[in-house]
Amino acid sequence: MKKPVPFVPTPLPVVYRMLDLAGVEEGETVVDLGCGDGRILFTAAERYGARAVGYEIRPGLIEYIRRSAKVKRLDDLVKVVNADLRNASLDNADVITLYLTSDLLSQIRPRLEKALQHGTRIVSHGFKIPGLIPSEAEKRNGKIIYLYRRLEKI
Repeated sequence: MKKPVPFVPTPLPVVYRMLDLAGVEEGETVVDLGCGDGRILFTAAERYGARAVGYEIRPGLIEYIRRSAKVKRLDDLVKVVNADLRNASLDNADVITLYLTSDLLSQIRPRLEKALQHGTRIVSHGFKIPGLIPSEAEKRNGKIIYLYRRLEKI
């Protein structure tokens, strides 16, 4: 496995807008690939009542999320999986959130395309998914957020 990309937290105003733009609803499942400190997971669970599953490979961040979920009493809604995001299960995702480099997005693009075909909404912070056309794009706090609702190739 390659060295992981650096952990750079998504600013909370961007997190809020990502989930709003994706139209997250109560009871849906949000999957965050490379979930870092879990801020998207916790926001999805607290604000929307969504189930949230994160994929992360850094043991310290995984432990932090698990402890925080217990403290916040969200351990029934928030789950973190110690796995490479390239092997993440996307089958039950209603929404997929991403803050990944173009290289990683290229590597997982076939899996993201398959998810889009099944109606999953994908929201990416900072980077477009190479070869796909976003349904919407907007700037928030100096960052661009891309929403993909359907499979449209360049």
